[in-house]
Amino acid sequence: MTFMPSSALPSSNSSHHAATRNLVHGTSWAETTMAARRRALQDLFVQRAPTMALAELIDKVRADRDALSEPTCILITGDTGVGKSTFLRHYAAQHPPRRDAGCLVQPVIYEELQSETTILGAAKALLYRLEDPSCGKGGLADLTYRVHHQLGAQRVEVVLLDEFQHIVETGEITVNKVADWFKQVAKAANVPFVMAGMPTAARVIQSHEQFAGITPYRYTLDQFDYESQKGRNAFREFLALVDAKLPFDGVARFANKEDARALFDVTGGRLRPLMRLIKQAALHALDRGSTNVGPIDLAYGYDQIEPTHPAADNPFGPTSSARVA
Repeated sequence: MTFMPSSALPSSNSSHHAATRNLVHGTSWAETTMAARRRALQDLFVQRAPTMALAELIDKVRADRDALSEPTCILITGDTGVGKSTFLRHYAAQHPPRRDAGCLVQPVIYEELQSETTILGAAKALLYRLEDPSCGKGGLADLTYRVHHQLGAQRVEVVLLDEFQHIVETGEITVNKVADWFKQVAKAANVPFVMAGMPTAARVIQSHEQFAGITPYRYTLDQFDYESQKGRNAFREFLALVDAKLPFDGVARFANKEDARALFDVTGGRLRPLMRLIKQAALHALDRGSTNVGPIDLAYGYDQIEPTHPAADNPFGPTSSARVA
């Protein structure tokens, strides 16, 4: 199933957004330290319709695990830059580790698999995230046992595995055996796995009938669409929400038709370059003491990214900065 962004477009009225800023932040951004404003920019995250639905689904498989005889896993695929990693990291940050009677409790585990990760490497990565004292020493059987033990001991409710396409076959370990290992770990601990990655990640699930059986939820996270009115509205809604969360007392108004079209054209509707451009623009505005992000800041932000679809001239106007090579 493919999620599409929602279509409702909020009002771009400046007083509406100013009220939202004051309500959320509690005080004027101008009275806030620069360090705090930069932190707010770093932590900025805006949910979209598909990620809100995914967050609700992850909540559900966590809540249902005790009532079911086996875990329910989820596969999220999508091209690079559409926001998979950003969403998973944000979800994990909402459920941080804690100490209960001196014992570590981690309801949500997030791990990004490195390039060409083997089963042994995945076991070691999970044990490192689980702060296992063995430091990942031993053979696969021993490490697998340690993973089972720590998942239960730390009351883990879901494991978020990013860049799942990096799992590779080695020697006699075929993709089917890779899938079998993850299926065994998930079932032995009764912990759902949420696996995200490029579309090629699906081959691991598809190679194993039983693993596929406990992974009924498979979603594609797409970039924004600008061909339909619904898609345009969703993109402008997202920009308006981002604008409302920027650490400025004034509004940028880059959700207007002209700027929204330019932002879509240069980023292809992909979340990663879009947010990098906006955050670079916001940093530029902070450095020059502006009350909002203006055209000169967007022009600067454009020069700091590698556009998905480069324009002959900066679409936001002239800037004195040099394009990043």
